[in-house]
Amino acid sequence: MTERIVSFVMSGGVGSRLWPLSREDNPKQFHDLS
Repeated sequence: MTERIVSFVMSGGVGSRLWPLSREDNPKQFHDLS
């Protein structure tokens, strides 16, 4: 069985779509999306 790898490009803007999850102490690039 092969594992499927999916990549996301999360950049730009002020991060308001991920707010309140994305904060200064926990930026969006460190969120678990699985």
